[in-house]
Amino acid sequence: MVQYGWKQAMLSQVSIIVFSLAAAFFRHYYGYIIALFFIVYFVAMAKLNKSRAGKGKVSPEEMQSSKKFIEEKNARDIMMEDKEISKDMAEQMNAMKVMMIPSLIVMVYFFLLWKYVPAIGDSLTPYVNSHSIAYFIAFLVYFEGSFAITWGSRWYMMGKTGHMVSYNMPTSYTVTEKGILVGGLLGPQPIPFPFEDNVEINLNEKRKFVEVVQYKDKNIIKIRLYTKQPKRLYDILSRYGMKGKDGGSK
Repeated sequence: MVQYGWKQAMLSQVSIIVFSLAAAFFRHYYGYIIALFFIVYFVAMAKLNKSRAGKGKVSPEEMQSSKKFIEEKNARDIMMEDKEISKDMAEQMNAMKVMMIPSLIVMVYFFLLWKYVPAIGDSLTPYVNSHSIAYFIAFLVYFEGSFAITWGSRWYMMGKTGHMVSYNMPTSYTVTEKGILVGGLLGPQPIPFPFEDNVEINLNEKRKFVEVVQYKDKNIIKIRLYTKQPKRLYDILSRYGMKGKDGGSK
């Protein structure tokens, strides 16, 4: 789930500049440039938004070679037995609403104003004495408008909802003495021990999961680990992840 921080804002600004430069100076290669950029963009965003709740840097290889405590390969089966999961998904839907509504507004913005961008570029050309620079400015303003709508709408909606809760429920994971290794589309993602100071852990023995909960401004990220041994997992995370501080609840 994307969190709205300065890193995401900077990445968005970089993308705006790339799009504007490509549209103004490299029109014949625009499609190739944008396709390549999106590949790089989504990989960067995936790495940027991964649920990293631990301090320090530990490689997946280092974590895999350390002592293993729990290895859960079929967490999905345990998850399917959780009859109360629909209540939690209501929170997730609020997060999706924060994401989707601004995106729909931006789609309308792009559709309605795209045809005016060349006219703006042509009107600016006499003032900058360069057709390409004029088009760059026109596209830059156009894309910055979408950025302002997106971020303004999301911050407004988050102000209304109070906070945004996102869940990460891995179907497989391994807990080692170095941290948690969570399965993902881009390969195993490490969450090293100890956890950061803004993290707490919650145990729910009835529903058979332990949550690693991270608070980031108005974002609440819950990494839910379903297991047949919830109390044992909670004790391991308390000992190695919390480093003796009182960070959990039952």
